[in-house]
Amino acid sequence: MSNPAETVDHSHQPLISSPFALVARSVRSAMSYCYSSARHWYRNYKTRAQLARLPDYILKDIGLKRADAIRETSKPFWR
Repeated sequence: MSNPAETVDHSHQPLISSPFALVARSVRSAMSYCYSSARHWYRNYKTRAQLARLPDYILKDIGLKRADAIRETSKPFWR
């Protein structure tokens, strides 16, 4: 059992030990957001390109009309 006088109270120490650590965490967060956004945009681009190539009979099978496919594929990749 430890002596209460020897225990260290860590409750007053900041969560970030230095300004550099705060900047590093912010940069990692920003990079993660950019990477996630780029992946989402690329997925939009690829799936819309695939949708544009589908023949009418397959569009009908999935419940879409050619006009729906055109409307979707005409959207910019970031939407």
